[in-house]
Amino acid sequence: MSTNLTPYVSLLCRLREELAENLARMGVSATADEPLQTLIPKVLRIAQGDTSLQVFRAALTPEFDVSYGFFGVGEVAEFAGMCSITALCRIRALRMEITGEGAATLTVEAPGWTVQKNGGVTAVYQPAGGMSRFDGQNALDSIRIHGNGETSVTATIRVSAVGEEGLTLSATGSTALVFKYGATWDVLEAMGYTWGGLDGKTWYEIEHIGKPGAG
Repeated sequence: MSTNLTPYVSLLCRLREELAENLARMGVSATADEPLQTLIPKVLRIAQGDTSLQVFRAALTPEFDVSYGFFGVGEVAEFAGMCSITALCRIRALRMEITGEGAATLTVEAPGWTVQKNGGVTAVYQPAGGMSRFDGQNALDSIRIHGNGETSVTATIRVSAVGEEGLTLSATGSTALVFKYGATWDVLEAMGYTWGGLDGKTWYEIEHIGKPGAG
C-alpha cells in the first residue's frame, strides 16, 4: 500500500479553495485559508429563497418562565430562547430595546453587542462581514439581563433588524420583563404569611421579604 499522501493532500487543498469560493459566491464570508472545520459549517449560512430581499422574521415570547412572574435578588433574565428567528437575509444589524419603569437601572450582558443607556437600554449587534440567521440567533441567545438588586423594573423588550439598505424590520410581539425586590402579595402568600404572622416585624423587615429561592 502506497504511503504517498501528497495527491490526497493536494486534492483536499483544492476542494477547500473551491468550497471557500462557492461560499463567497452565495454571499457567505469565507476565505481559502480557512480550515475545512470552519468552512463546512458555513454551508448552513447560505440564504434560502430570493436573496435580493431584506428579510427578518422573528417572534418574541410574551414573558419569561420565572417563578411568581418576576425576577428577584440574585436572579438573572436569560434571553436564550426568548426570540426565535425563522428567516434572515441581507440584515446588517440587530437591535434590542428595553423600555419602561426602571429600565435604565438594568445591566445588559451581551457579548459582541454595543450597549447604551438613555432612559432605557438599547443594544445593537452589527458584526463585520454580514450576518446569517444562525449568527443572529446565537447573538440573541447570549444576552443576560441583570437588575441592580434595589430598583423594581416593569419593562418591555422589543427586537428589530436593520437591512443592508436601511430598512427596519420588527420582530413580532414583545417580552415583559419584571424585577421586584422586597415584599409583594404573591411572595407573602407563597411564604405563608398572614397579618398575624407579620406582627413584630418592622416596616423595613417586611419591605425586604424576598421571594423564596431568590438571592
